[in-house]
This record gives sequence, structure tokens and C-alpha cells, in this order.
Amino acid sequence: MPLNDWFSGRYTLARQELEARLTAAPDPLIIRVGPELMYWHHGRRRTARLMTDPYERAKAVSHAPAAIFLALRGRVGVALTADELSVLRDLDRDLLDEQTEDDSMAAQRMLAGCHDFLEGVITEESVGVDAMSAFAAAVLEPMSSLIHEGTRAYLEALHDTVSEWTERWDEQTWAQLLVVICAGHAPRYKESTRTYFTRLLGETHGLGARGEAQVVYAEAIDSEDDAIRLAGEHLLNRELGRFFMNSSVALQEDVLGDATRVILDEVLQSRSP
Repeated sequence: MPLNDWFSGRYTLARQELEARLTAAPDPLIIRVGPELMYWHHGRRRTARLMTDPYERAKAVSHAPAAIFLALRGRVGVALTADELSVLRDLDRDLLDEQTEDDSMAAQRMLAGCHDFLEGVITEESVGVDAMSAFAAAVLEPMSSLIHEGTRAYLEALHDTVSEWTERWDEQTWAQLLVVICAGHAPRYKESTRTYFTRLLGETHGLGARGEAQVVYAEAIDSEDDAIRLAGEHLLNRELGRFFMNSSVALQEDVLGDATRVILDEVLQSRSP
């Protein structure tokens, strides 16, 4: 059997063993996938929905200006067609239908500002650069307020859930916690769930995956099974790194990285004019 197959096969078996332990052992595992938070501890699984109504409302209303921008993208300074005006009328109608007395002041200002802008565009059957710039400036403050409202609603729901689950933990249990945050988008910098757990656990944001010890950010992963698989890989790579390189984070970067830097210095130097 090829040597690399020996490694791949044994690595898979070891990772699968760790995956089984993660959902059955006393070491806690928390996973965030989409709107849900999952908690595995002593073989028991619990879930909580983090996207509360206040969060969803703030998110939806704060997206309204972006929807308008996308509807007008590439059409600034030209006459709008009948079909394009029909789309804008439909959008404006939905904005009016969305308004409720329970909305925050920021949401009311946002919806009213979007309606006024669309009304002007529909009347003129076109929109200029200056009008677009003025619209962007007008919605900036209510958009910032809505982002703040939505973030507070989300973080309060997250903290309440985590506080309930961890109420009786001792220091050893906290030290064994592993958190996997799944996201369908690439940016991990300032991501709210990751920031919450790193602050909670006293972990610092590192460069890429290198700074990940108890909190792992999983890009383009959208299932609990894949998150558990990644958690197993994370633990196994830390174990291998400690054994061979005296560093638990050594395999959280490309093992070819240092050699690549040295060799590229030689290769590119030889080809420089």
C-alpha cells in the first residue's frame, strides 16, 4: 500500500474516533450553524434558535437600501424602462406594507426614507448620481442604528443561551470547551459569534486559523455533521503538532509555508532582471 494511503487511512480512523468522543464525552462542544446553536455534552444534544424576531426585523429593514441600490445598479443617469419602473413600484409597495407601529424609530426612519427616495425616482423615471449619493448619506445613520439593534438582540440571545447551558460548569469544563462557528461567508475578522466566544474564553484573534485554540471558524460549512468532522480534525491536528513540532498550532498553517518562503527567495532571485 502507498505510504500516503497509510497516513490517510490512519488519519481518518483517528479523526472518526475523536468525532465520536466529541458527541459522547464529558468535554463540551458548541456549534453554531445558521440561526441555531447546538450543544453536545455527555452524549446529550440541545439546541437554541438565536435569530429572534427583533434581530430578523432589524436585519430585514436594514437591507432595504441595498435592495434599492441593486434594483438601480447600472441604471443611474439613464431613462428607466417600464419594466424597471414596475419593479420599483412593487418594491415601494412592499416597503409601505412593511411599516408597523411596533417598529423602532430607526426602522421607521429607514422605511420612510426609502419610500421617499423611490417615490422621487418613479416620478422622474430616472435617478442621477447626486440623488444616489444623497440617498446613501440619508440612510447611513438609521442603518447604523438598525445594525446596533440587531447585533444587541443577537448577542443577548446568544449570551442568555450560553449562560444557561454553562451555569454549573467548573474551570476544568470551561477549559475543555470547543466551539465551532459555521459560516457561509469568508470574513472571520470581527464576526460577532466568534468575537463573543473569544472574549468569553480569553482567546485572541490570530492570523487565519493559527490563533484558533478553543474557537474554530469554519468557512463554507453549513451542516452540523461537517462541523463535528472539522472539530475532530482540529483536535487531531493539534495533537500531531504538539508531538512533532512542539506546537499545538503548527498544523493550523500550511506546513510548506516556511520552506516556500525560503525557496521562493532563491527561485525569484534567480529570475530577477
